Amino acid sequence: MNDRANDPRVLIAEPHPTMRASMCRLLEAEGLVVCAQVADAEEAFRRSVAEQPHVSLLASPLPGGVLTAIQRISEALPRTKSVVFATAANREDLIASIRAGAHGYLVKDMNPDRLPQAIRGVLGGEAAIPRTLVADLLSELRGQQPGRSVAGRRGRVELTEREWQVLRLVSDRLSSKQIGHRLGLSPITVRRHLSSAARKLGARNRQQAVELATRSPTLR
Repeated sequence: MNDRANDPRVLIAEPHPTMRASMCRLLEAEGLVVCAQVADAEEAFRRSVAEQPHVSLLASPLPGGVLTAIQRISEALPRTKSVVFATAANREDLIASIRAGAHGYLVKDMNPDRLPQAIRGVLGGEAAIPRTLVADLLSELRGQQPGRSVAGRRGRVELTEREWQVLRLVSDRLSSKQIGHRLGLSPITVRRHLSSAARKLGARNRQQAVELATRSPTLR
């Protein structure tokens, strides 16, 4: 009998049974053990805790929220690496997934034969990201650096460049949708940056965040 106790174990979270079965066959054929197959975020978390896989491969979109699954798995199982398997390449989805704790972001239109290789790469310490999205990730990182030092309610705080840009545009009375269009971000991401800035500044709302930030003469 072949002892597979030491083979890398993968949990698959995918709502479509046919896709789940296909992914399982691909991984098992390349020596990876699929220790669980689930269809939603809650079950992905529960079974990850029970099975403690080396990798949790999570479809996006996923019932219950793929970001929720990533965050919960990352917090409960620091050694388990989460990899998103998205229906389509999306910059905001990629960045949000990485911020949530994902170690990889793959797209379902990739060559299926590369999936096991990508999983093994993640296990080896690599980040699995499509080449077409690497430039977007670099652009986001550049947009966050360098930070801006401003006076918050509890002393000086560091805002990322993106948080600074959002506050500046809020001070111009632009809506989240208008700011997103200006910066190439989704309204949800704009609100996320605004909430982060307000939290750092100790502000109760977006208006107070702008008022605190405008104490710095460089906001304009």
